[in-house]
Amino acid sequence: MTTTADDAAGFLRRLSIADAKVLLERTRKEKENKTKEMQKMIGVRYRDLIESADKIVNMHSAAMRLEVSLKEMPEKWKQMELALATALATEDQTEGSEKGVEVAILEPQERVLGGHDDKVDFLIAVPEKMWQLLDEGESLKALELYQCAETVHDECVAKSAEHEFPFLQTQWACIQCFQPV
Repeated sequence: MTTTADDAAGFLRRLSIADAKVLLERTRKEKENKTKEMQKMIGVRYRDLIESADKIVNMHSAAMRLEVSLKEMPEKWKQMELALATALATEDQTEGSEKGVEVAILEPQERVLGGHDDKVDFLIAVPEKMWQLLDEGESLKALELYQCAETVHDECVAKSAEHEFPFLQTQWACIQCFQPV
């Protein structure tokens, strides 16, 4: 230690007081700059550490929610199967009562409608059935029904059925309210 102290003392003896003050000031500034740099580096690392911890906590909570959802899934499947079975059973029950209208609505192109009476009955049932389909979210079936009704109406107009059934034009106006835009 004495050699280091002797070297430092010898070094300072060679410098003038002004040079020693400049050296001291430069050394202090370097020390302050290094201290600030270390604080910034530690601050950035600390922030990174905090962000990483937050991400870990978020991942943990997401994993817990996923675990709960996966545990609930079999029960949800059972509920959905039950709801589907109930809906199908209800549909089967109502199918019998609306079978005539249903056949005319669901298979209009395949089924040859008899006379004007069947076609008029079909056109009378169309608005109510379209409302039902739209309420059930079956917009594609409602569109098919509209197109079928349009075909049946055109046939009725071509065969001058409007003279025999004067309310047919009013009924067609009701159906046209459903015309796609």
